[in-house]
Amino acid sequence: MNSVRSPRNDMQEATVLSHDGCVLQYGYSQRAPGKPWIALIIPFGLKLAVARPFFDALSIAYNVVTWEARLILAPPERQIKAGELSVANHVADLITVLDACRIDKANLVGYCSGAGVALAAIDAHPDRFGELVLVNGEYTMLKDSSCVTQFGSDIDNLLPMASKDRKMAQFIIDRMQFENKGGRAPPEGIHLPFSKAHYFHRYALNYLAYRAVDFEGLARRVKRKTLLIAGQCDLQTNLNSAIRIKQSIEQSEVLVEPEGDHYELLRPGSRTLAMVRKFLDTQLGSLGEQTWCAQS
Repeated sequence: MNSVRSPRNDMQEATVLSHDGCVLQYGYSQRAPGKPWIALIIPFGLKLAVARPFFDALSIAYNVVTWEARLILAPPERQIKAGELSVANHVADLITVLDACRIDKANLVGYCSGAGVALAAIDAHPDRFGELVLVNGEYTMLKDSSCVTQFGSDIDNLLPMASKDRKMAQFIIDRMQFENKGGRAPPEGIHLPFSKAHYFHRYALNYLAYRAVDFEGLARRVKRKTLLIAGQCDLQTNLNSAIRIKQSIEQSEVLVEPEGDHYELLRPGSRTLAMVRKFLDTQLGSLGEQTWCAQS
């Protein structure tokens, strides 16, 4: 494992090979020896840099780890094989990263599509995870119009076409427009998966695998304290879908950020980050350090 410290904060970056040979780029901070680990699952196709505000907010009191989703941002010559972008492989990548950092058990924070991966991870490896936080989750409840935003509907129509080949992906990219509609600009790097045809094509293939998963069904099997956070001004996902997931998890609650859009978790000093920190502090404050320490 080769690592280098980020020049902007104390996130260290490293690479590791996953179970099938995919190179994974991950970031971690271990400033709080003996304290709980927090595993942040960022959306597909984003760089580690988007997680820096989260690291800044949490890494003083906790150890933090995250990683970039496999293959979507790989060089253009990398061809994708059937099944490589499955949710099961994303879960396996998380376990690979935890093992690389010698983390026996972690609490999970899943953001956007990372919320779905978090549900799948807890279902597959319940012994590796503790508390669960789902922020602005994308649960692809496409059969319920009340749980789908206009953005979500548009994406669901476009991505199957973009999955056909890179030529079609480029055709769609050339016609895409991103509007803030009076809101704040998204953090830097958010539109990276839509910036190049090979990124967008893989992103689309990944989406088809992701939307095939029954995340509501996974939620019904969650047996731990869960916090869901939704932004009232979120144009990508919505409160109704968070409420549906909350109804499936016995020990859960939903907090709403009245002025929050889809990107609050990535904004320094946001109230969403404060909500995450308060929940984790409350739930983990009485846990013994030995239970949550890294493997020896």
